[in-house]
Amino acid sequence: MKGQTNLSRRSGVYGFRIAVPRDLRCAFDGQREIRRSLRTTDKAEALRRAAAERVRRWSEFTRIRRTLNPERRGELSAEEIKRLIAAWSASVLADDDAHVRRQGTYGGNRA
Repeated sequence: MKGQTNLSRRSGVYGFRIAVPRDLRCAFDGQREIRRSLRTTDKAEALRRAAAERVRRWSEFTRIRRTLNPERRGELSAEEIKRLIAAWSASVLADDDAHVRRQGTYGGNRA
């Protein structure tokens, strides 16, 4: 997943884009992609927001899959687990990086 940011930029403002998995398109009225403005022109902030949005969307996809396939309830594929872990890790690291830039201290030193 290295390098995957899901970022787009239009008129200087960053946006988030993610493909809707084929098996879930019926739950999204046939949409192939979800787009959302991140409402920032700062790339570092956009990366942090995109990582958090990626976690939210993958969680939403998992929830919908459980609804559509009740026999799979609570069961994630190895690929889904890898994607969720990578997205969560990226979100935590981006949050810590943003904190260091704002406060000048590592996030682990927060009270």
